[in-house]
Amino acid sequence: MQVGNLIRPLPLSRQFVRDPSLVLYLPLYRLDGQAFTSADAYGHLITATGALWTPQGRTFDGVDDYIDCGSPSINKVAGTLEINLAPSIAIASATSLWDIVGLGADASNRFALWLDNVTDELTFSVIGGASVIKKVISWAANERHHITATWSGSGVFLYIDGVLVDSNVTYTQFAGTVTTSQIGKYPYASASFYPGLVGEVRLYSRAPGVTEIMQHYLATKWRYTGGGNKTIDVGNPAIDRVSAVVAGSTIIDLANPVNEDGNIYVADFWFVTGGGNATGVKIGMFHLVSGLTYICKQAVTIGNVTAGAKETVMGFTLPCEVGDYIGIYYDAGQIEQDSAGPTGYVYKTGDFVTVGSQQLYTDGPNGRISVYGSGY
Repeated sequence: MQVGNLIRPLPLSRQFVRDPSLVLYLPLYRLDGQAFTSADAYGHLITATGALWTPQGRTFDGVDDYIDCGSPSINKVAGTLEINLAPSIAIASATSLWDIVGLGADASNRFALWLDNVTDELTFSVIGGASVIKKVISWAANERHHITATWSGSGVFLYIDGVLVDSNVTYTQFAGTVTTSQIGKYPYASASFYPGLVGEVRLYSRAPGVTEIMQHYLATKWRYTGGGNKTIDVGNPAIDRVSAVVAGSTIIDLANPVNEDGNIYVADFWFVTGGGNATGVKIGMFHLVSGLTYICKQAVTIGNVTAGAKETVMGFTLPCEVGDYIGIYYDAGQIEQDSAGPTGYVYKTGDFVTVGSQQLYTDGPNGRISVYGSGY
């Protein structure tokens, strides 16, 4: 089960949505489903063809996957395109042109970010405005980078990982109004699809300076090469077990604490068929204070979860730190449990999956419950 288009708050250093000049914001690692709403103040309807969701963003197959962003208000006088991506094919092995982003009025008047497979150049073009900026790149497969292209009266500028790599002081606006915005393909043809991951896309109606561009890169650097390839997990596989735990208590599983600092984006559950569908499900990150006293550090509301099989819920962000434990509460339903293993769980009657709630818990039996979180 996917919970479509649920958006949870990120740390302030990772929020960009309050800027009124941010005309399109797609944190694709947080937006699941084939139709969803952009996370900016304008709420554009976005549709995905293929481009499957993962906790790191959307993956494009290079054959026919793309995302249609509708018609956000693109400012031709001054603007910025920011995207973080990781091509799944090494640049040196590319055998065809890749269209990464296209923003256009028509085929002859548009902004385009693309890879020239013959010259291995990452290129940003203002077609109809006669401005081109580019940089030869030699990325390995799945190497992740932050790309920024800006346009204004000062010219057109291309940045990779916050560093200026090319510029053209000549910028002429093309004719017409941008009515088509697509990610992963050229908007006016069916070929040249991009293969790989796209984690986030932002479009601004202004051209920021070098300092702000570097700040944006640093604020999201955890997602790029050297940070963001880690896998976080917590809890136990969501499988069919031998018994169950009834509703009405907060349960903190101790078997598998968080292994890396970061965020949980996916949760798996298995509730017993005989206990009915689970309602009022909440999960949180808990820290051991001392003895059997734990405090809830972070929490999200999941809602209802269908019983009888493993159910996967996505579309939330749950910050975590090394050593945190996953806790769960549900109003109704029974989560799978067994008595295997040396480590068990603690519990307390009532809902304490609330940030800041510090409670003395009771030792439960050894074993595991079927709740699991993953992210990076």
